[in-house]
Amino acid sequence: RDIARVLSSMTGNPSGKKRRDSKDYTLVRRKPASYYHDLLEWEGSGDTAEQKVLKGMKIGFPKEFFEMPVEKEVTEAMEFARERMIAQGAEIRSVSIPHFRYGLSAYHVLSVVEAVSNLARFDGVAYGRRAPTYQDLRELIEKSRGQGFGEEVKRRLVLGSYIMERERASFEKAKKVQNLLKEDFRKVFETVDLLFTPTTNTTAFKVGKKSKSPLDMQRLDEFTVPASLTGLPAISLPCQQSGKLPVGGQLIGNYFDEGTLLKGSLGLEISLGKERSPQQGKR
Repeated sequence: RDIARVLSSMTGNPSGKKRRDSKDYTLVRRKPASYYHDLLEWEGSGDTAEQKVLKGMKIGFPKEFFEMPVEKEVTEAMEFARERMIAQGAEIRSVSIPHFRYGLSAYHVLSVVEAVSNLARFDGVAYGRRAPTYQDLRELIEKSRGQGFGEEVKRRLVLGSYIMERERASFEKAKKVQNLLKEDFRKVFETVDLLFTPTTNTTAFKVGKKSKSPLDMQRLDEFTVPASLTGLPAISLPCQQSGKLPVGGQLIGNYFDEGTLLKGSLGLEISLGKERSPQQGKR
């Protein structure tokens, strides 16, 4: 409910009045939706009152996501969520995202190249942190970037610069993968309302146990990058049974269908016992 309320505010006034950012040409021209009020109205409908909060929703389980190696606790949490969805009236379908396995590689190529383009302006002159001492313009830029960027950002900038200089073909292949993934999702959403996947392949890290390997940390993005790469709305929800380390389950919605994504998310929260029932949640 809180996310719906914030999203309603972010997307603007649904009354149709001219917005202050009407000349921002990076925006998609669509009438803002009343996500929060639509969600409350859906909560008060007959289906949710009967506790069949996911009745009529077709939820796809992409087989490629569930064929990846994951921890036992993640598998158990996903099965628990699946059983609860069925119990709450959802229709579960097995679907396919054929190019999923290329998503992580494509994402890391595109993201580092975009980082180079986007962060080039942070030179200490017009934007970003300015080094306190320097002898000339070159030293100002070098020190400002060296002191202002963290290790991960520097790693991405170096890799992105290398790709643009020496591996341009890799960038072009990554763009092709991005378009293939978009087409995969377009076809899948012709048959389902939402997709459900794990958020990561592990449970939450215990305190102080996070991997120090950048490669291991990057693999944690494997299930979430397809939505980011294709511009689809997605949300992560806690799906573990009580008393265990947190496990995230991800719901992915169709383009500009955040309303269905929010309804499915609240329905899953209720069905998993993570949220108050519709009757308790009314204000």
